[in-house]
Amino acid sequence: MDNADKSRERKTSEGIKEAIVLELNKGPKTVSELSANIKSNWITTEKFLNELLTEKKVIEIISASKSKVYGSSSDPAFFNLPLSENTREKTLSLLKTIQDTWKKETDVPLQKTVLQKLAVQFVEENNLQKEIPILRFHYGQTLALRSEESIETGIYPLESNQEKNLKNLVKEYKSYSAKEAKLKQYDKPSMIFYKAKEDALNNLHPQKELSKKKFFNLLANYPSELSESFKLFDRFIYCTINVLKLKKGKEDYLVRLKEAFSLVWDCLTTEAYLYDIERNIDPEKRELFLQIKSNCLNSRIMSVSNALEEIEGEVNNLELGEMNTSDNLSDFVHELFND
Repeated sequence: MDNADKSRERKTSEGIKEAIVLELNKGPKTVSELSANIKSNWITTEKFLNELLTEKKVIEIISASKSKVYGSSSDPAFFNLPLSENTREKTLSLLKTIQDTWKKETDVPLQKTVLQKLAVQFVEENNLQKEIPILRFHYGQTLALRSEESIETGIYPLESNQEKNLKNLVKEYKSYSAKEAKLKQYDKPSMIFYKAKEDALNNLHPQKELSKKKFFNLLANYPSELSESFKLFDRFIYCTINVLKLKKGKEDYLVRLKEAFSLVWDCLTTEAYLYDIERNIDPEKRELFLQIKSNCLNSRIMSVSNALEEIEGEVNNLELGEMNTSDNLSDFVHELFND
């Protein structure tokens, strides 16, 4: 094989691999779907998929032997979900438009968290939720996709009033840190659970007066639709309340409780995201979505349950003499509703 033939083969190989990644950046697919979309035979497609797996440019989402599903490592969709084409296009184009406007209006670097919080406020103020969904996730509300420079997308068309609104938001958000942008969002009435979480988590600190009220407030504002995570959340609250009733030694548990809470929070906010996004899934990919949802939640539920088990065992073995037995329901209710 001469050099020209080798060059053509290399270009063909790289071209096929690039086509595969581009397809997977639009959402997860099987080998058969990829083969049809890039117009390459099944064997060739699978060969280059395996190479891309080795290069870590592609991941295996579903590993069933007869129906493997692949996704791109650079897919901007969280969990490589099969979102509808319209949701992908509108969301990515808006994020790009915000980034372009930001660069024109300020030299301040745009942090990813600030971008998402600004985008959420822009969508809300311009009533764009029907085409650009807003979803709950780990750090509050976000759009359905993250911004990835490697993904090519168009510009979201803005009306003059929307362009003015966006520039005003950029002017406001350019002074915010990621934490400040997050806490600003938590002040919305719809984000009371997230604000209660922030208050409760900050309370798990040895230098602060530990208050059961903040955890009861967190429990009172738990979103009822997140049923799969509730038992874990309830177990965490049970452990925390009993630790806070200890006469002494409660500080020894605080680090472990914070670590357990981070796992609980990851689990329940993953469930929240998957609950909110379901209406924006490609109808033809609903079964795949349910598989991904099950895999995401089951693995997290198992991890959280294991983390809580040891703390629960110790809490259940505490002697009454070690605890403030004067704490009863009326005391708890009084603390919950009074400063």
